[in-house]
Amino acid sequence: MVFQLRQLSDIELGHTSMSVKSLVQLVDVLNVSSDFILFGQEIENNEMHQFVSDLLKHYDVKKK
Repeated sequence: MVFQLRQLSDIELGHTSMSVKSLVQLVDVLNVSSDFILFGQEIENNEMHQFVSDLLKHYDVKKK
C-alpha cells in the first residue's frame, strides 16, 4: 500500500482513522514500533506489550 500525503495528513489531524492493516504497513515501512506511531514514544516492555507486539509482527497484511 502506498500512503498518499492527504491520507497521512487526515490521519495525523484526526479527520480519519487508520486500519490495523495500514498501521502494520506503516510501522514496517518506517521501521518503527506501533508504540512510537500511536504514542510518540516507546512504551516500557511488559508481558501484554510483548504479546501485542508479537501479534503485529506476524500479522499478514496480504490476507483479507
